[in-house]
Amino acid sequence: MCCALALTAASVLPANANDYSAQFTETELALPGRGYGADARRTPLAQIDYRQGRFSAGVEFGVVSESGAVLGAPWPGALALETRTQFLGFSSGVTLTRDVQARLHTEIGATRFDGQPSGASSPAEILNTSGSASLRWSGAPVVLNGLLPRAQASLTLSVSQPLRVESAAFAPLLPVASGWAQQSLSLLPRAISAAPSGREIDASATYSLFTADDFSARLSAIYAHEPRHDRNAPPEKAVTIGFHYRF
Repeated sequence: MCCALALTAASVLPANANDYSAQFTETELALPGRGYGADARRTPLAQIDYRQGRFSAGVEFGVVSESGAVLGAPWPGALALETRTQFLGFSSGVTLTRDVQARLHTEIGATRFDGQPSGASSPAEILNTSGSASLRWSGAPVVLNGLLPRAQASLTLSVSQPLRVESAAFAPLLPVASGWAQQSLSLLPRAISAAPSGREIDASATYSLFTADDFSARLSAIYAHEPRHDRNAPPEKAVTIGFHYRF
């Protein structure tokens, strides 16, 4: 077994008002045998949500403690360090009609290092952001309503920015020579930005169909601008189709 997951949750505000809700969760993930140390992740998360009529809002705060990885990406060998990422997220939603809902979500985080990698200095902190906006319609499918009288459908339009490093700089020690002789070699720090050159923006449309007898189908069209936050990367397009049925 390659991983372990533990989750606990508890409400800390009265549940009878139906306007406020709060919960605390804690997740622990271990991935042994990955070749870059005993990678482990621990994520306590506190979340508070408020709902009033057609409107809703939420705030979440958490800390991701990682060993041998930074923001989920493995750092092998001498670069493997303990990292701690604090993140703060805000969300809001509104019910436009009985069948249409709109939602916004944004998150900002700061990663700090425990120690210095061999041959380089780690940045004071890595600032990162992510966000999304979506519009969702749900109801009975008009075309298939006669064939599937108990079916439900939804159409979701979304625009999102995946996790992106906004600012960070490393200072590796690089050899510099002032002449041909070996004695002229010296090691000097050189600043290298860890921020990517572009900003990926994803636009997607997803149509989902599901019935009461555990059948569901999904059709998605995705367009990615500057994928992987590479300014020079050409746009990527994809269409996915999925089916699920529980026997």
